Parts: sequence; structure tokens; C-alpha cells
Amino acid sequence: MKRMFCAAIALLTAAMLLCLSACAKPQDSQAATADEAIHAVEESDNVNGMRFDMTLLQFSQEFNKGKSADETASMMDIRKWQMNGKPETDENGVQVQYWYYEAGDISFTATVEVQSDKLMNVGCGTTMSHFMGMTNNQNNSDEVLDQAAQMAAAVCGLPADKTKTVRDIFYRTTTGSDDTYWYQGFVFSLSKKTDDEDNKNNMMLFRVFPVTEKLKDEWKLKEYDS
Repeated sequence: MKRMFCAAIALLTAAMLLCLSACAKPQDSQAATADEAIHAVEESDNVNGMRFDMTLLQFSQEFNKGKSADETASMMDIRKWQMNGKPETDENGVQVQYWYYEAGDISFTATVEVQSDKLMNVGCGTTMSHFMGMTNNQNNSDEVLDQAAQMAAAVCGLPADKTKTVRDIFYRTTTGSDDTYWYQGFVFSLSKKTDDEDNKNNMMLFRVFPVTEKLKDEWKLKEYDS
């Protein structure tokens, strides 16, 4: 993807972080239920009060495990992750570093705490024009949603049979009035950035990050109901 894509993704991620900082306060950690999640989340001093108990390297490895059965799948190469700008400090004084990973028409993003090296959130982004288009007579949206679901299942530690559920959650963010859902202690959201002068570069970013049930109530998050 072009640099414009990376810059737009960075703005989306930064905007979401600023939005959360306005209403989030550190809370006691709450992991997904033991029978659902392999990897726990943990307390943090960041504006969310939570983070994944996983580094960027560990996430890349878990993401690849989900693709290991498909010989045609493109594996994530940790060496291709790139820093997006310099570290920034959130309102709680925690330094975070934005990262991005270009994978053709789809890119991945990550926000990493500098001191702990743990993930705050991960995202899967593309242009709206690509999402709405077709390649080889197949809807591009299917591929993007599949990648986003695999990303979220990997970082949340959800078993393989929950990937379809996560995919449906992200799909609902594109079709209904709600662009954010709460499920098993995690927030699944869709952010958009429009460019009135060049709508081909309108961006969309699927993201996932952990929150406590208390924050779920404070933010009035809608719980996913299959």
C-alpha cells in the first residue's frame, strides 16, 4: 500500500486512542473466560487500564498458526512490521508505539506499550473501494473480514471454532447502526476515515482490544448476541 494508506491508518489509530482516553480510567483486569481464551489480558497503567498479555512477535506467531493448515496462505513475517512515527505518550504517561504491516491491499496495525512491549490493540485495515470491490469474481470484503477475524482470534487467544463468530461481529459493524460490539471481555470496532477529495482513499480499520465489564457499561457498549 502507499504511504498515504499508512498515514491514514495512523490517524485512525491515534483518533481512537484519544477518544478512549477521554472516558477510560484504569480498572481491574478481566480476562475472557477460561474456556474461551488461551491468552489472558492484564492490568496496565495506560488509558484503557488493560492490555493484551502478548508481544508483537507472539501475535505474529499466533496469527501464523491459524494459517498453517493452508499451504497457499501468506504467513506474517515479523521483519516486515514497521514503526509508524515516534513513540507517543498517552494521558496516563504511558509511552506507546504505533506499528503497521503492509500485506498488499490489506494492512495490519498495532499499538504497543514501549516499556512492557505488550499490545494495547491490533487492527486490520483497507480502503473502502477495495472492500467494496471484487477480485477474480470474489468479493474482496470476504478476504478482509477473514483476515480481521483471524487477527482478532489470534490476539484474543480464542479457539479456532470461534473465528466464524468474530468474523460475524466484524461483519455486523459494516452493515448495522452499531460500529462497536463487546464480546468475551473484548471490544470489536470499525473506524472509518473519509476523504471528500479522493474517495478511493477512504479508509476502514477493524480493531480489537480488551476492556473490563465496568468500562463496557460506562461506554454503553452493545454486547454481541448471535
